[in-house]
Amino acid sequence: MFKPARQYRGLPPVFHRVFQDAGVQDGGVRSTSVSVEEADRISRHNLLTPLNSMISLSQLLQDEPNLTPEQREVLNVIIAAGQRMHGMIHLSLRLAMMEQGRYESNPVPVDLAKILRNVKVELHCLLVATNVFLDVEAEGWPLPLDEPFMIMGEELLCYSLLANLVRNAVEASPYGGEVTVSLERFQDCHITIRNGGEVPAGFRDVFFEKYSTHGKKGGTGLGTYSARIMARAMGGDVDLDCSQAGVTIVHVRLPCRGATI
Repeated sequence: MFKPARQYRGLPPVFHRVFQDAGVQDGGVRSTSVSVEEADRISRHNLLTPLNSMISLSQLLQDEPNLTPEQREVLNVIIAAGQRMHGMIHLSLRLAMMEQGRYESNPVPVDLAKILRNVKVELHCLLVATNVFLDVEAEGWPLPLDEPFMIMGEELLCYSLLANLVRNAVEASPYGGEVTVSLERFQDCHITIRNGGEVPAGFRDVFFEKYSTHGKKGGTGLGTYSARIMARAMGGDVDLDCSQAGVTIVHVRLPCRGATI
C-alpha cells in the first residue's frame, strides 16, 4: 500500500495520490526528490488535459444546428465554468508568489455582483441537494438583476475567493438552511457571508491556516487559506466572526476606491 513520504504526512489525503504519481514514497524517492511545488505542477498538468478536452468538445457542440435555446445556455455555462477553472489552475502560480510576498497586484474595476450571480449558478446543484437558500443583498436590499457593484481588484482573484467562501458556507449550513451574502460600500467594500452552524471552538484559531480542514470529506484545507492571501494581495483582508451563537460569519474587505459605480 502506498504511504506518503514522512515529510508530507499530515496533509489531507487528497494530496497523497499526487505524491504517489510524482514518485514520493515512504523510505525514499524512486527517482529524484520531488517538492510540494513539483507535485503541484504535476497536478496542474493532469487537471488541464481533461479540462481542455471538455472545453473544446463543448465549443464543438455549439455548432450543432438542432440545439434548443436552453441547451445552448447550458453549454455556455459549461464553457464559462471550464474557462474559469482553467484560469484558477494557473492561479496556483500566482498563489506561490503571494505566499512569498512577491506578487504585484494589478487592480482594475471588477463587478462583484456579476461574479456572485455566476457563483450562484455554478452552485445550483449543491443548493438543490442541500436545500439551502442563497440570498445576495446589496446595501441591505435584494441584489437587482444586472445592477453592478464595482470594486477595485482582479477578477480571477475575486471570483476564486468568493466561490470558495460561499461554497464553504453552503456546505457548512444545516439542511434547509440559508446563506446570506451582503455587499456594502463604506471606505472599502465589505462582503459579509453568513450561514447557520458554528465553527467548532477548537478549529477557529486555525480556520485560515494552510491544509486545515474539519468535517469535510476530501477537503484540502486550502479554500479559506487561499481566500485570505488573495484578499490581502489586493489590499483587503478576510476575518472570521464567531460572536453569535449558532452562526458563522465571514467578513471580506476589498478596496473600492477608484471603481466606477
